[in-house]
Amino acid sequence: PWRDSFILYPIVTMIINALLASLLSEITNDDVVLLDQGLRMMGLVSNASISIVTLTFSLTVLSVQIAAQSYSPRLLDEFLKDPVSKVVISTNLGAYVYCYTINYFLDNSSEDPRVPYVAIHLLTMHIAIVLISFVNFIHFFIN
Repeated sequence: PWRDSFILYPIVTMIINALLASLLSEITNDDVVLLDQGLRMMGLVSNASISIVTLTFSLTVLSVQIAAQSYSPRLLDEFLKDPVSKVVISTNLGAYVYCYTINYFLDNSSEDPRVPYVAIHLLTMHIAIVLISFVNFIHFFIN
């Protein structure tokens, strides 16, 4: 039952995002303005994604604890099998690893900066996915 494991989806998502960032970081140019914008966006996405992972994990544990006391301990198994928490944690950890991997490939030397412009532009998609997954989790948590 790796498929039911809580850790499988985050690991797979982190590996895919690391590989994607590594491949896209090979396409570079020397746009210093984009480099500064990219560094700010990477800071924003990585800080938001780790904060959302922390909040998601905390709310998940809290709700399972309260529900197990009020209803039944078997609820924990059902809650761990539910994909919403897995998807949110996977999405946000994947976005964090994507930013970390891009940061590894950045070369901001003053002589010849290497700016992975395709990877930086793809950060916009990661921002949207992080926000959509978080809103989806809040909707799931409220219901």
